[in-house]
Amino acid sequence: MVSNRSLFESFAMFDVNLCGYLNERDLEDIIFNSELSVTRAQVQKLTHKLMSREKINYRHLTDVLVDSDGNVRFTPGECENPPDVASLLKGFGFHAYKSSLEVQSNGDANQMSSSIDGTVIINGNVVNVSQKLALLKKSEIERDQAKATVAEQTALIGKI
Repeated sequence: MVSNRSLFESFAMFDVNLCGYLNERDLEDIIFNSELSVTRAQVQKLTHKLMSREKINYRHLTDVLVDSDGNVRFTPGECENPPDVASLLKGFGFHAYKSSLEVQSNGDANQMSSSIDGTVIINGNVVNVSQKLALLKKSEIERDQAKATVAEQTALIGKI
């Protein structure tokens, strides 16, 4: 019986086969597409640490064990000594400014904190603004080149 409905729905969204567990490739895609600025090799190393027989059975985290009488025998709990956010960020090479991790007192849902090195935390997501701007500039240059090529090809077709 499902006890943590939101966690179950989160896992089920990425469970392509709807089989009750995540394959290694599914977990790699989740981590890699989360824009954590980690390499594919780091993602594979992390997934190998988390995997048991090339899969993660998420039903162990979302379901309670119930006996035949309907009494709950086991409820999955939280980790006893979870690592803090700063150590997790440090482990993946993030150098986010420490003050940006502090909880803001106003409790606003759309919180945004920034650091000196151009890293911004928006609603819990770390975004490297300078990297995103460089990618935007590169895509604009490619777009302009594509427009010029289309204009040249259109002119050549018009001459024929």
